[in-house]
Amino acid sequence: MKGVRAVFVTYLVVLVLGIAYAIALGLAGR
Repeated sequence: MKGVRAVFVTYLVVLVLGIAYAIALGLAGR
């Protein structure tokens, strides 16, 4: 189950980075 947890954590990190990137693009778009 360690592998599953690692994949889940990686997915969370990518998700947060993606949201932060989208927000940055939105602010830059203004």
